[in-house]
Amino acid sequence: MATYIPVIEDAIPAEHKQNALNLIKTQMLKCLFESLDKDKSGYLDESEVAVFIERASKKKPTPEQVKQTMERWDADHDGKVTLDELIKAGGL
Repeated sequence: MATYIPVIEDAIPAEHKQNALNLIKTQMLKCLFESLDKDKSGYLDESEVAVFIERASKKKPTPEQVKQTMERWDADHDGKVTLDELIKAGGL
């Protein structure tokens, strides 16, 4: 599948490329969110965020790393990261 991406990207007019890339990033974040939300609650708690950190860094995160990530992602500071918050944290 990855071999098709450059061909598709080249076919997208320049004025639409950023929008297309944002859609791809949003879909990737949605897939990530769904894979982390093991209890299907519709939000990520600290333990699920810790799983992300461990996957990304290949190391068990410290409580401080989890706390810092929650602070960055949890925009309304309710102790839960929604899909919308994750997408915004991803710069979209």
